[in-house]
Amino acid sequence: MAFDKRREYLFLYSVKDANPNGDPLNENHPRYDGDTAQAMASDVRIKRTIRDEWVRGKEQVLVDGQAKSLKTRFEELKKSTGQSDAREVIRECLDARLFGVTFALGTEAFSWTGPVQFKWARSLHSASFEFIQGTSAFATEGRDGADKQQRSFRNEYLVPFALMSVYAIANQNASAETGASDGDLRK
Repeated sequence: MAFDKRREYLFLYSVKDANPNGDPLNENHPRYDGDTAQAMASDVRIKRTIRDEWVRGKEQVLVDGQAKSLKTRFEELKKSTGQSDAREVIRECLDARLFGVTFALGTEAFSWTGPVQFKWARSLHSASFEFIQGTSAFATEGRDGADKQQRSFRNEYLVPFALMSVYAIANQNASAETGASDGDLRK
């Protein structure tokens, strides 16, 4: 069931008028290399993007993007998979098989190193960043039941354009532990 051989990937994608990966410790500015002015995106952001695609495609994933506890998510997965053993339940999740997992719930605890690993993405050129301010308007109900209009300002940082590249590796040895297959790599 493991990969039949090691693989290397180079992903290219473009970013236009968007923030490729906001830095929460820096007012959500796009991540960038101060020396080269390259836009950057973390491996975690790349995995989130891939998981979002899998969720849209109805693949079973552990990290589904919804705010919930591990216990709640595990109970959901037990129901949907019909399994009760923690390792077997988690092995049903495509993201855990490919990206790995650290699981600790009750008396069950294990960790798998994911066979697919990403480096940080970088733009293939220097990128500029723009600060954009905008307004939002929405209706709310006042205390007297009448509609009121609320307005708010928003600030965001955008990259007008960046061609991003990210290198990844799929390790056949690590895939044996997680149960990842060649078919998983095609999803």
